[in-house]
Amino acid sequence: MNQIVKVENVSKVYEEGNRSFYALKGVSMEVKKGEFLAIMGRSGSGKSTLLNMLSGLDQPSKGSVFLNGRSLYSLGDKQLTNIRRREVGFIFQFFNLLPVLTVFENVVLPLELAGQKRTRKSGEELLKRLGIDHLKDQYPSQLSGGQQQRVAIARSLITKPSIILADEPTGSLDSKTGKETLAILREFCDHLGHSLVMVTHDATVASYAHRVLFLQDGRVKDELTLLNEGYSRKEYIAQITERVEGMMV
Repeated sequence: MNQIVKVENVSKVYEEGNRSFYALKGVSMEVKKGEFLAIMGRSGSGKSTLLNMLSGLDQPSKGSVFLNGRSLYSLGDKQLTNIRRREVGFIFQFFNLLPVLTVFENVVLPLELAGQKRTRKSGEELLKRLGIDHLKDQYPSQLSGGQQQRVAIARSLITKPSIILADEPTGSLDSKTGKETLAILREFCDHLGHSLVMVTHDATVASYAHRVLFLQDGRVKDELTLLNEGYSRKEYIAQITERVEGMMV
């Protein structure tokens, strides 16, 4: 697999009056093409800060973030904005669909923002692959939570981004719909070569990834690879839970 993202010795310091608070401390990691990476940790461990670094939304105090070999934070604001629009897809916990746009219009909106040619075919193909092409003329308020999240997934993929960043993507879904959503995300990584980084606090959710990074107090505390085909999901969940509990000792 080719390397898509590389993080080198990244630290992030926030100043609060006369005090300094480290959100990240010397984090190094990488994401390869087709990889589904989960990032776990307690509240305040640095998960969201790291996700912001990967997206180009927040600049590190120290260290470098590379996307396809380019150092993100050596670029100008305009270049960085263009990369976010074209090469980074986002999936949010609360979907963030625009209520005044139809399903199809929500999906293709990133193409317009990125200045790419709007093609009805590409949007319809994604909706069909996600099993919601029959809903293309509906509005978000007419959809279930699971359907809205599938629309959000389609929207994140429409520009064919290098990396997809997901912040608690199943947090607003019931367990059945959440598992269906995670299976879809895993399929897109396994069969279409998409790269995905997902932040979660849930061991069951993380068990759908290829690999799990565990953050504690802004540092990478542990790592677990989930590629042993002889293991059941229950065994993966047990392994992840054991690592999380080990960090609390």
